[in-house]
Amino acid sequence: MESAASANLDDLQRSWETLKNVISEKQKSLYEALERQQHYQETLQSVSTKMESIETALNEGLEPSKSPESQMAAHQALMDEILMLQDEISALQACFSEELQLDEDSLEADAGDQLALQSTLTVLGERMATIHMKASGKRQLLEVSRNYSMQRNEDG
Repeated sequence: MESAASANLDDLQRSWETLKNVISEKQKSLYEALERQQHYQETLQSVSTKMESIETALNEGLEPSKSPESQMAAHQALMDEILMLQDEISALQACFSEELQLDEDSLEADAGDQLALQSTLTVLGERMATIHMKASGKRQLLEVSRNYSMQRNEDG
């Protein structure tokens, strides 16, 4: 009787240890997921802030008090910022794609999470397309302004 109780106690102890290990692994996995989510959130906030800053600069009108050359130089600097932002977004897309692949490979794939990641990438892509169009339009305006200024100088 005592040996049966002892065996049951040993089985219970092993089950308890296994359960503690499973809980520990799940907890570790949750912390890692939380850290990734916080990193993505911070990165997205940074990208969004930079996009807003660039959009604000692109929406500003031409400045008659500045020479066309200085405005073109400022616009080129803005274009450089846009390229750096595009690189940042590409890196983020690569991380998201990797994350989606890991999710697909695991049994814990959450369709809602995958849809949210894909939706975020779509929104970022659309915003960048709009920024590129605005930048192109502003560049054309600056070139027209510069050409007009050069014509005036030649005629005057």
